[in-house]
Amino acid sequence: MDREEDNDEPTIAEFQPARFHAELGLPSADDQLLKDAATSVRQEFRDCSKWKRLRCRKVSIFAERDRGTVYVVHVGSSVEFDWTWEGAVAFRPKSLDDNALFSDFSYENAAYEDEIVWQGEVLEVDERNGCLFISLDNPEAMPTTGSFFVRPFEFLSVLDAVFNESEFEAVRQDLPHRLAAAEGGIHPSVAKPNRVGLPHMQDWWQHSWNVLWGPPGTGKTWTTGQQIAAVLDDPTERILVVSTTNRATDAVALSIGNAARSRSSVELDEGKLLRIGKGASLQSFSSTGLESMLRGTESEVLHKIDDLAGQLRLFDTWEEKALTRKQIGELRAGSGDQSKRIFVDPDVRVVIATAFKAMSYLKDNLVTKMLENGDAPFTTIFIDEAGLMSRTAIAALSYLAARRVVLVGDSKQLAPISRISRILPTRQQTWLASSGLSHLDDLEHTPKAVHVLSEQRRMHPDVCKVVSDFQYGGFLKTAVETQQRESHLPSLLKDFSRAIWYVLDEESGDLASIRAERGPGNKSWVRSITPSVLEKLFSDAGVRQSKGLFISPYKAQAQSIAKLFAGWGLTDWEASTVHSQQGSEADVVIFDTVNAGSYNWPYEEWKRLVNVALSRAREAVIVLASRSEMDEPYLKPLIRRLTPSILVEEDNRVRWERIEQQGKGIRRRPRSDKPGTETGKGGMGEQIAQRKDMKPVLSQEQQRLTNLNLDGKPRLVRGVAGSGKSIVLCNWLAKTVKRLEGGKNVRIWAVYANRSLHKLLRESVESAWNSLSEGELFEKPSFPWEQVSLLHVKDVLAGMLPSASLKMDDFEFDYDRAAEEFLNRQDAA
Repeated sequence: MDREEDNDEPTIAEFQPARFHAELGLPSADDQLLKDAATSVRQEFRDCSKWKRLRCRKVSIFAERDRGTVYVVHVGSSVEFDWTWEGAVAFRPKSLDDNALFSDFSYENAAYEDEIVWQGEVLEVDERNGCLFISLDNPEAMPTTGSFFVRPFEFLSVLDAVFNESEFEAVRQDLPHRLAAAEGGIHPSVAKPNRVGLPHMQDWWQHSWNVLWGPPGTGKTWTTGQQIAAVLDDPTERILVVSTTNRATDAVALSIGNAARSRSSVELDEGKLLRIGKGASLQSFSSTGLESMLRGTESEVLHKIDDLAGQLRLFDTWEEKALTRKQIGELRAGSGDQSKRIFVDPDVRVVIATAFKAMSYLKDNLVTKMLENGDAPFTTIFIDEAGLMSRTAIAALSYLAARRVVLVGDSKQLAPISRISRILPTRQQTWLASSGLSHLDDLEHTPKAVHVLSEQRRMHPDVCKVVSDFQYGGFLKTAVETQQRESHLPSLLKDFSRAIWYVLDEESGDLASIRAERGPGNKSWVRSITPSVLEKLFSDAGVRQSKGLFISPYKAQAQSIAKLFAGWGLTDWEASTVHSQQGSEADVVIFDTVNAGSYNWPYEEWKRLVNVALSRAREAVIVLASRSEMDEPYLKPLIRRLTPSILVEEDNRVRWERIEQQGKGIRRRPRSDKPGTETGKGGMGEQIAQRKDMKPVLSQEQQRLTNLNLDGKPRLVRGVAGSGKSIVLCNWLAKTVKRLEGGKNVRIWAVYANRSLHKLLRESVESAWNSLSEGELFEKPSFPWEQVSLLHVKDVLAGMLPSASLKMDDFEFDYDRAAEEFLNRQDAA
């Protein structure tokens, strides 16, 4: 959720604030839900709030007369934070010991407030060269060499307070009911029925916990705007609309404004539909004639911020970026803001804000007292992009609405991001890693309180076909007007294919160049061949002039290509991660998988990432991937839906060359399979080919072990290399999954120590699963990888160690010592 500076004026008490008695009518629920959720939130909060200790080697200054001064702190090596550095503060406490006699944890939890030697906001980070660009709170207290801390902005502080702090103890009594509703399947009737809204959604409106489920391009935002404008016919409604980012919040605000204008709504003219927060884009509202929705903000300041934000992505030096961010921060800090008053003003019918902004008002004294008395400042809350918000966040936000909670989103797009959830027990993990939509899977069979949108208007039919078959079982339909839409796609794409797999193996004989390598800070991933592929693609003038997106799951690759685009002067192209582009669209999308074989995300999340990336495209999509990447289970379904091709240069131009199944081949067949080719019998190649066709048969001992009933007790299987230990594990795993079929929130881990085994283990698990259904009348469904994670022991430890102020990098490959040190610290605590 986007952070916004919160320097509003004190709570306004000169009018009676909006107040509605809460009557969601949710059934009672087990108090254990709250205990588990509170534990998970506290764990996540602590993990995301940990300070990072760095050592300053030297300090340099970058100054401009009109833009101020930025201090560059050089740490001497590449650096990357486990959390976003946006809003982070760098500082040195007076008592900080350069010899590290005291742990970072002891400073974070000191019972006294230490004097600060120097302190400033982190404006920009050059991760590769290890430089932090800082704006000082006190210019006279300059950074010094030696150790210092970087403290992240505490995005989760309010959520943690709601679930764990004493100030919300009285409010928490019905939090279990809200958590249960966030798990799904609970849709009580609204306390005061009123048949308003869009005609086909009036029955849906009669529930106090609703879902608007919209796959990509189906018009979730448009429908939200139309419904809100229509329900304003009910004079008792006061509506809060929240979304995850400033861009998404602006989009839904504009949709509401346009819908209200089309209905000749007096509320729009009277300034009763307002977008609050300093992150709003004035240009977006001005271009549509809706600047009146920004009443209470300073339009001139927003205009300057818009201009500076537009310049940011064009800069290719860290110094320019840092100075520009400093200017933006100073403009926001110095501007007036009436958001707090607007939030509780009964004359304002619709308030639109980021979820972070809205959540922050839960700690406002006026709002907190209201909640304690069983009231809320709004009747209805629309939570846009709800699939990105955790169940705990949705439960907390629901306190702001008295009658109705509406979740808008898609369970098959990105899920909430949680660092700590993967090492928590399932009953706690579900509150962070799952959203209020995660339970939704079947688009064709939903309760009345879940309204499904099926007609999409974004993607060209060819792109829609790929996305629909890949993630939605062919459910999506393309609107007639989209099928007839005039295309301005460059002929290089329009005359060939709109859905292309760029087969990187055919681009270079050097396999190393198509593989991923570590990015700056040894954290993210980049692919070295991508720039040369893009250079060929952008040699076409039509492609250069298109409006496009380069998307990758990996931050380092996105940043590298963004810098490349800036150097090429491509103002109509943007490069970013998949996570930052949900809700956006472009005519052409290039999706670089980079390292699809890395298993950085579970199977189900990889599918969501791919789905979001492909569905940003209006006219055409190009997937950059190697054959081995496309063979991964979450990409394999695309092979028969994309056109495998490469670009070849011919007469100073480029053209597409299709990679046919014969000749170059998507998969080259063994030489012995080709007609007219003789191969000596018994050769190694023939033996390997035959071996692949054979089905392994378990030995007597392996069969005995796999037949054991797993009763929860520890089991140790010992054996020499090649004795079949992994086969036993895979069979146990398959049987466990079968036994737990249909269970709620089932999550199973299989942990291994040899990374090269990952693919073999996956194939062995699927083979064991298929063998369980042999002889059955009906075909067994595919193995449910969405419930199972294959994890390398190093990845597990890397997630656990920070909770004990340890880092996996300090232990390298000594997993036993890392685990022992972790347990020792747990015992000491």
